[in-house]
Amino acid sequence: MTMDASMLGQPRVLLIDGDAARAARHCSQLALQGWHVIDVGDPREALRAVRTAVFDLVLIQMAPAAAAGMDLPGGLQRAAGGGFLPVIVIGDGTATEEDRCRCLDSGADEVFPPSIGADELWARMRALLRIKVLQDALDDSKRALEDALRREQQLIEQLRADNDLLLEQVVTDPLTRLYNVRYFHQFIGDEFRIARRYGHPLTLLMLDLDHFKAVNDAHGHPMGDFVLRQTAGIFRRTVRDADVAARTGGEEFAVILPRTGRQAGHESAQRIRTTLAEHTFVSGPTHLQITCSIGLACYRDDADVTSPHHLIYFADQALLAAKQAGRDRIVHWIDLDGDLKARLRTHARSFADADNTVNDEDRTADQEGVANVEGG
Repeated sequence: MTMDASMLGQPRVLLIDGDAARAARHCSQLALQGWHVIDVGDPREALRAVRTAVFDLVLIQMAPAAAAGMDLPGGLQRAAGGGFLPVIVIGDGTATEEDRCRCLDSGADEVFPPSIGADELWARMRALLRIKVLQDALDDSKRALEDALRREQQLIEQLRADNDLLLEQVVTDPLTRLYNVRYFHQFIGDEFRIARRYGHPLTLLMLDLDHFKAVNDAHGHPMGDFVLRQTAGIFRRTVRDADVAARTGGEEFAVILPRTGRQAGHESAQRIRTTLAEHTFVSGPTHLQITCSIGLACYRDDADVTSPHHLIYFADQALLAAKQAGRDRIVHWIDLDGDLKARLRTHARSFADADNTVNDEDRTADQEGVANVEGG
């Protein structure tokens, strides 16, 4: 079973024949037809051969009933490990039609009587070789296509991951990992439109860490950054999944509470204020207690709030009142002094142009019956 290196370019045929003299004649004739022949006399040796080498065709000289009985054609194709391996069986002259059919059903591609002429046998072998060449090319194309599709899918997944990361970077504050002020304004605008269209309440909390500048001055900015990160963690633990917490300034934060009225909003604010006040910020030898001031305004519960700009402005003014009243407390817009609120309402009219634009957009959407709310 040696293979001459000069024969590497020739089609390879595995000859299985228990008659050594006949096998020798076949080898000589096949070599003259341009085939490189490997001959074996035992089916088990043939199975080992196709497992370790590549063949273009198998020629079996054996009774079709015997070949089918030991499942030799199908066993050879399975042992070859995939791809099309043509198998020709040349019978012994005693095969019946049923024997030939069983042999074909077991995996043989052709079953011939021993009387088949040499020229016809060579032609049949060449025809099967052409089919194999085409099948191999088809298999190669299929594998190449599968590889290309797999690479494309990996590229798509990578692009999605990159886009998700980019989106996160665009809307996320890098220090606290809370949403940034850009996303805060986008989200509150979207939620306000939803609240107004469907009659839901919407509460906004504006928060400021009390005496935070003193933390930076006394302990340095790294400690200040540590306090901000820890505060963000407290927000994540205390707000609902539907709520949005954002960092809107140095030590300033906001929490948007969709579908939440003033009373429920106050309870959320109280939970944040209490949790923060009870938390000890520990970094090395430094132990700090921090409190916060909170301003609250609510769309629908507060009649003055008619736009997202008003909601932000009035919650921010309530926050300012909380700081002026001594800090570490919650102040509602509705509880501010009447004269003060009147002055602030006048100042808030500067938002009228922006509000009218929003109102016109919403009225148009309502008239058209738009069901999909941007960002909702």
